[in-house]
Amino acid sequence: MRGTTARGSAAPAAPERADPRVVRSRELVLDAARGEFLAHGYLAATVDGIAEAAGVAKRTVYNLFASKDELFRAVIGRATDTAERFVAERVEAPVGVRPVEEEIRDFAVAHARAVVTPQVVATRRLLIGEAQRFPELAAEYFERVPRAVIVITIIRLTR
Repeated sequence: MRGTTARGSAAPAAPERADPRVVRSRELVLDAARGEFLAHGYLAATVDGIAEAAGVAKRTVYNLFASKDELFRAVIGRATDTAERFVAERVEAPVGVRPVEEEIRDFAVAHARAVVTPQVVATRRLLIGEAQRFPELAAEYFERVPRAVIVITIIRLTR
């Protein structure tokens, strides 16, 4: 409930804390969904299979995600967020502390190691395979990750 300030206006409500059970269930479902989508593709993956792999009821999946489309978007969104954090960490690293050749080499090695892991390759393959069904996800991924890497590389080369 909102309180009132001395002037009589409503005070902002305290932020609600997420129920840890819901957070845990959401993570279990996202992990299971990723595995199901990677193993079977978008079309063949089922919410029943995802619920079983997550160890939750099918109703729980639908309480967390309105549809299989929404769940797929969340899986790809989580992978994009992870990749974007990797890129952001490289942006925040100090520039000019070492010779540019070392900085670029180290960035290239870290990037190569990150993008050739089996999970990353499989997730990118899944997204590419579903780009016609989810063109906005593919476009968003490109903008937030590969394009960002290109921009960061140019920035680091020109500093």
